[in-house]
Amino acid sequence: MDYLTSLGQVDAGKALLLVDASIQAYNAFDPSQPAVCQTAKVTAPAAFELVDSWTGVDAIFGDDRTLESYGVVFRSLSAPYAYVFAFRGTASILDVLDDLGAEKRPFVPYDSAASVGGAEVEAGFYDIYTATDGKKSMQAQLFALIDKYHASERPIGQLHITGHSLGAALSQLFTLDLALSRRSGEHTSELQSQFRISYAVFCLKK
Repeated sequence: MDYLTSLGQVDAGKALLLVDASIQAYNAFDPSQPAVCQTAKVTAPAAFELVDSWTGVDAIFGDDRTLESYGVVFRSLSAPYAYVFAFRGTASILDVLDDLGAEKRPFVPYDSAASVGGAEVEAGFYDIYTATDGKKSMQAQLFALIDKYHASERPIGQLHITGHSLGAALSQLFTLDLALSRRSGEHTSELQSQFRISYAVFCLKK
């Protein structure tokens, strides 16, 4: 996992793509229909198409479970296929309450056999990522999408993960999880105005 340490290392074209994707993730959410991805309001970035979306569960104090649309996937129109997973940020009152969570949760990768050295993360973000309302958790949905694309006729050539605010925190959880649970392949993560999510320092080598 590599980190950018100066503006000179930033690919401007890629940065604009990921910012646009993050904005579209917000456009996909409507508080009056929180669980429904508003595809008609989403405009795919140039040379990309909208292909999927996913949900997460706002679980306040472990109860009051509300399903919300949390992100969208864009795929490039030509090979090698680039996929962008874009997480939206805070857009509902329940999201705000999750943002304020101060409890800790042990981080458990999707592949539970992977080791994270005792890392703990903020409970509100982690609950959105792993909670279920009887259907698949956000975590399970994301890995199902990754596995589906890898097995498709348009396999992942490049994978970009992005998000703003709460979405940056969720995208960091997914990036870590992906690095631990699916070690093959390369991916980049662009985090915008990110919350602190971790209570332990971790370092990954691929």
